[in-house]
Amino acid sequence: MLDILHIACFPYPSIQGSQVYVRGLLKALAKRGHRVRLLCYQHGTELLDDEYEVIRARGLPGYNNMRAGPDFCKPLLDVFLLKRLLTLRADIIHVHNYEAPIAGLIRQLRGRIPMVYTAHNLMGEELETYFQSGVIRRIASGFGLMLDKAIPRRADAVIAIREDTVETLRDLGCERVRFVPPGVERLQAEPKKNDRPTVVYAGNLDTYQDLELIRTLAQRLPEVSFSMITSSDPTDVRNWGLPNVIIHHTQSFSDVCNGMASADVGILPRKRCSGYPMKVLNYLALGIPVVAWREGCPDLLGVKRVSNGSILDFEKEIRYLIQNPDVRRLRGQAGLNEVLTKYRWESCAIEVEKIYNFIINRSNGRKSWRRK
Repeated sequence: MLDILHIACFPYPSIQGSQVYVRGLLKALAKRGHRVRLLCYQHGTELLDDEYEVIRARGLPGYNNMRAGPDFCKPLLDVFLLKRLLTLRADIIHVHNYEAPIAGLIRQLRGRIPMVYTAHNLMGEELETYFQSGVIRRIASGFGLMLDKAIPRRADAVIAIREDTVETLRDLGCERVRFVPPGVERLQAEPKKNDRPTVVYAGNLDTYQDLELIRTLAQRLPEVSFSMITSSDPTDVRNWGLPNVIIHHTQSFSDVCNGMASADVGILPRKRCSGYPMKVLNYLALGIPVVAWREGCPDLLGVKRVSNGSILDFEKEIRYLIQNPDVRRLRGQAGLNEVLTKYRWESCAIEVEKIYNFIINRSNGRKSWRRK
């Protein structure tokens, strides 16, 4: 049995993708008999799991921002998290996103603990999307690329949750990278009957999600209802003023599942993604066929990927699926079968456990890394 400490500089739990990934992995590792803990921010939605321990860093009074991305309070929250981390010990630490590995590296000054890093994203492609000014965006892009080159390579091993990202990380200087796909749970839902064809987007409303696609599609397909299920502040989307864009603001994963299962088609508007869009696995786990950009989504059964930038092709595919219920059903079933067979949290935990054991043995001088 290993004593495993996960570190994540974000609120927890949450229905956002990184938190969904971390939760699935924590539960699966705990079921394999390990002691599993998560160090995170003080706030989050209601915690319903008892398989693992959540350690919360000190928070700020009144601060409960669930949104991803930078803000003025997060550096102070990260300092609080680091202070708490300095008091903890473990056989191995597993860090997520970018602030956590920095905290993990500082923790090493107190005594070396092997560290695994999961690459949920690349900052060179994402950081700039949080800003509006062209100059600041260019600066942020350069800074993000610097982080990509400096941070992941410092871990003892890196897990890429998307296969396409493995070579990118190696080009950035990571020598020990393994592809380990995420898992998905068998989801339960209570779908409702909609009055008209429904396309669903379930996720946060940050700029990097390229949500202008939904706005354009809603204008071009006024007969279709576009359901947007999110825990983010929906003010900007409501300001679109489109009657066929329906906002469902929730922190409940059950509500998310019910909303996804009630739709005819799921969409992924993001044009580029170095991580793994967990929402796609969730769509497919409910038997909902998906339309996505080619560079934004892995190649999965049940997903139709269209050429990046071709809004006409995206629109045509949605129309085709709406007009052909038998095709929707067959694609949805194919996707459901694939994800429940190939994307199991137990399998993910087994592979991650192998990496843990490898780097622990390596730190004792027993093995050398072999690329796969």
